[in-house]
Amino acid sequence: MKTVYLCLNVEKPDSESVSKKLRKKSSKYEIEVVEEPNEADCIVTIGGDGTFLYGAKLALQNSCSLAGINLGRFGFLPSFNPDNVEQLFYALNETSPSDRNILEVETSIGSFASMNEIVLERKRVQRAARISMISSPPNFARTPLPNETADPNVRARILNEEMNEVINEFSTYSKLKEQNIMGPIFVCDGVIVATPLGSTAYSSSAGGPAISPYSDVMSVTLTSLHHPRIPPVVLSSKENLYLQAEEECVLVCDGRHVGDIAGQDVVRVRVGNKKIQVYERPASVVTRLAQAFGAEV
Repeated sequence: MKTVYLCLNVEKPDSESVSKKLRKKSSKYEIEVVEEPNEADCIVTIGGDGTFLYGAKLALQNSCSLAGINLGRFGFLPSFNPDNVEQLFYALNETSPSDRNILEVETSIGSFASMNEIVLERKRVQRAARISMISSPPNFARTPLPNETADPNVRARILNEEMNEVINEFSTYSKLKEQNIMGPIFVCDGVIVATPLGSTAYSSSAGGPAISPYSDVMSVTLTSLHHPRIPPVVLSSKENLYLQAEEECVLVCDGRHVGDIAGQDVVRVRVGNKKIQVYERPASVVTRLAQAFGAEV
């Protein structure tokens, strides 16, 4: 490791002092602190989970690794202690990072990447959303839509055709109706699709599973589900998830509103091929979860 970029949450009272400590210690480990993220081998965040997720975006944009010093109250994602920055420098020089997956999201309005979660939720507060949802088996591989496919109508048509193909080929046959179940319609407030990194955030608050950050999967949790009942689902990196709402819905990626999805337009979500490499202090995932959620450990 030769260069790092410090990403601070300036609203945290101790962030400046920790930054000064890192700059002072960096020369001892022959690591240079640079002023631009595109010059860095690693982004080091100083703050809580929100700062870490912002640093993850920078790491992805600049094809570099990521590490975090925890100043947050919850702070499950950044694992290094501000009182012992030696651990961070040791990890950067002596250990290898682990991979964290991201979500690739294809919609009629464009393509998006998410480090934490994507949410498709109702736009009208007066009534619940009616969302069709179906996943494809691993043998139904699909790649991102070409960048030149910018026309929303073309994108909508391609994604709709894909979802119909999955429904026609892989739906469960109903003896009662003597036909394929054409993708169940869930009456709910919305759908949360989370990475392992984001599984302890909004998804967890909605009853979703906490997933080891080393997993190459995504979780699917419906919020305020009326019917039919379905538990949170964990899908593999080789499956595609298709969502289609009857009415216009809002699409949120990592807490940011990225656009409105027209009724009947399909949203496809899958685990992306790109990974974020994260340096961290080794710890038991179960112990860290217990501590983060308030256990005395």
